[in-house]
Amino acid sequence: MLTPTDRKVFDDYTDGISLIMYRLKGEVDQKWNGQPLWMPNIKLPEGFRCHYARR
Repeated sequence: MLTPTDRKVFDDYTDGISLIMYRLKGEVDQKWNGQPLWMPNIKLPEGFRCHYARR
């Protein structure tokens, strides 16, 4: 979801967690009723591993 420009900026941040928030227009032709919405993008540290177990 990151734009090429965003990717260049955040490529240098490899040791921590980055939260990038995008404000989208919520265009009617994309079924969002014209209401703006926020979309989060979380970049985790390099080498971060996440395990999800479901019971």
